[in-house]
Amino acid sequence: MEKTNLITISSLAYRLKDNTRMFFMITIFSTVVFCAVGSLVSMNVMNKQFDMEYPAEISYIALNDEPVHQQHLQQIEGELQGKQVSYTTNQVPIKYIEVASSTSPYPSDKLAIISFSDYQAISKQAGYEFTEKPLKGIETLNMRTSSFEGGFSKPVIYTLKQDHLQLHPKTYTQNVVLPYQLVWDEGLVVSDELFTKLSSVTTGTYTGFYTKELEKTIGMVENLVENGKKLPSSDTSYFMTVSGTLYENQMTMFKMMLFVALLIGAVFFIAAGSFLYFRLYADLEYDSRQYLTIKKVGLTDQELNKIVTRQLALLFFVPILVAFVHSAFAFTALQSFYVLSIATEMIIVLAGFLIAQLVYFYLIRYRYLKNLKKALI
Repeated sequence: MEKTNLITISSLAYRLKDNTRMFFMITIFSTVVFCAVGSLVSMNVMNKQFDMEYPAEISYIALNDEPVHQQHLQQIEGELQGKQVSYTTNQVPIKYIEVASSTSPYPSDKLAIISFSDYQAISKQAGYEFTEKPLKGIETLNMRTSSFEGGFSKPVIYTLKQDHLQLHPKTYTQNVVLPYQLVWDEGLVVSDELFTKLSSVTTGTYTGFYTKELEKTIGMVENLVENGKKLPSSDTSYFMTVSGTLYENQMTMFKMMLFVALLIGAVFFIAAGSFLYFRLYADLEYDSRQYLTIKKVGLTDQELNKIVTRQLALLFFVPILVAFVHSAFAFTALQSFYVLSIATEMIIVLAGFLIAQLVYFYLIRYRYLKNLKKALI
């Protein structure tokens, strides 16, 4: 009941009741914008996770022992040296064993395995802090081939054709040492003892080239790969990935999708604000008659500014705050798809839209007060 509060509250009660559907539409429009833009901005975290997905900047798996493999490796080293890239390299053996059955949703008749010692060597070469305990006997680990894998997945159990041996992996490896393109999501880390006992249908050699100059590997060995990768198939004797090229392709797609999302988001955001803008001007004649009557009994310009500012602030920001709450639940669910936190990206998105809404609010407030005072003269 103090001063102008009665006028502010009574006018708001009328506006909120009369414009409920409009506020609902604004809230939904804003939520769609926040979630769409936030989801694509969160993809920037995927770019940060890229080093976790591809520990070696160039990965090469050679099947069997053919002279062409040595030529390919020499070409890779020659191009790295030609670009003056400092790098380190390592080689580990891979066995492909026959599988009778498995609990995998995408079962395969062959399975790539590496020994625990080699897994440890690759992990340290990639710069990981290695804390996993050595495997013994028939203990195994499902090979993590992506940072997204293993969080909610149960370890895959395999029954081998050799002696019908059943392998029950304890869990997934902590680190990604071979990208999924090279092993088709099917791989095991086994104890050194078991690795020597298992017979293979095919043998392979993994060669990793490690460097901190990722951008210099863009477009390398284009005659050996297509768009940065050479996938396993029955008619090829090698598989490989070039991380620089894959990263550039991912960034190009990310930037294009982000541009489209921002463009669509801007359209929806302006549309949401326009609902309020046009509704205010639809009520301008009614408001001018009301305030003109009150002005006759002593309403000052400062009090008019205060009443209008409070009303517009609630009309503009209540739907936005409700949309923030909706979006927070959506972003919490989205976080489960990432290993790294997306909190920073989400805060930037919401803060950016809040600043845009503030600018929109002051612009509309200025124009609305200007037209209202003109009508009161």
